[in-house]
Formats: sequence, C-alpha cells, structure tokens
Amino acid sequence: MANPNKLDNLKQQISSNSASWGSLAILAIGITILLMMMLSYSHTGIASYT
Repeated sequence: MANPNKLDNLKQQISSNSASWGSLAILAIGITILLMMMLSYSHTGIASYT
C-alpha cells in the first residue's frame, strides 16, 4: 500500500516546514494588526471631522 508512505512523507514535510509555518503565522498576525490599526485610525479621523 502506498498510503502509509504518503502519510509519512506528509508528516516529514510538515515537521520540517514548522519554521516557515511559524513565520507565516507571524506575518498573518502582523497584517491583521496593521489592518485593525488602519481601520481604527480611519474611524477616529472620520469622527473628528464631523
């Protein structure tokens, strides 16, 4: 059967790419925080002008 071999290869790829998964998660969190800051800044700017 080829399925156990494919599963083992997938596990090895996931474990070897844990550093890239971590950096991807940090990047996603950073982008989310940046978007939230931009949204809150735009809302306070609109509120101050009206």
